Amino acid sequence: MRDANPELVFYLYEESLGQTAGYLRIPNKGIEKIPLDSPLIIEDSIKLNISADQASYHGILNKSNLVPDQKVMFNYNAQNK
Repeated sequence: MRDANPELVFYLYEESLGQTAGYLRIPNKGIEKIPLDSPLIIEDSIKLNISADQASYHGILNKSNLVPDQKVMFNYNAQNK
């Protein structure tokens, strides 16, 4: 059966020149490292663009869901809305 609401995992990190960069994974679909275009985080708001899929995501960043790492990682599942 096809999963209509797969879990999306976003990875954000700071590049060497101080720019925020990142990629998207969809683990249960076997999709790895779709590049994010100029991810933007301002206080608790986040804006992501994904040219490869002509998609965008705007939302509130819940810092309690962040996974401490060298990269900022958070999960999004449409079923949790």
